[in-house]
Amino acid sequence: MSSGARPTLLLGFIVALLVFRQIAASFEIYHFQPYIALFFGLAALKSSRWLLVPALGYLASSILAAGSLQPWMLSVLFAFALVVLLGKCFSQRSSAPALLGGSLAGAGVFYFVTNTISWLTIPQYSKTFAGFTQALWSGLPGLPPTWTFFRNDAIATVLFMGIIIVLNRMKFSSSASDAVPATS
Repeated sequence: MSSGARPTLLLGFIVALLVFRQIAASFEIYHFQPYIALFFGLAALKSSRWLLVPALGYLASSILAAGSLQPWMLSVLFAFALVVLLGKCFSQRSSAPALLGGSLAGAGVFYFVTNTISWLTIPQYSKTFAGFTQALWSGLPGLPPTWTFFRNDAIATVLFMGIIIVLNRMKFSSSASDAVPATS
C-alpha cells in the first residue's frame, strides 16, 4: 500500500466512526460511540498528532447536535484527555488483551469522571453520597439510567478498539515504530 493511501484510509475510518456516532444516537443507542477507543488507541499506537482528528470530530459533531458550544463538552474533553494519558501508559504494550483491557479501563475512567462532574455541576443532584450514587447509577428522572451509558461505552470501546488493533496490524501505520507487532 502506498504511503499516501495510509493517512487517507485512516482518516476515512475516523470519519466513518464519527458518522456511526450520529447513527447510533438516531436509534437512541446512547453512548455507543468510538471516541474512547479512538483516543486510547491513538495514544497507545500512534503519534500524538493524530489525536487532534477525533477531538475536532467530537467537538464538531457535538456542536452540530447541540446547536452551540456547551460547557459540558469541555468536561467530556477533559475525560478524553485522561483516557489519552492512560493510553500513553500502554504505548509499549503490544498484546491485544493488554490494549483491550486498557481501553476498557479508559471507559471506566471516562464514565467516572463525566458522571462525577455531572454530579458536581447539575443542580438536580443532591450534593450528598446518595446524590453521587444517583449520578453514577440511576441518573436523573426521565432520562436513561447512567449505568446503561457505561454499558454501551464499554461494549463500544472494546469493539472499536479491537477494530483499531486489527487495522493497526494490517500496516496502517506511518512507520514501523508506530506498528504494534503481532503476538504469537
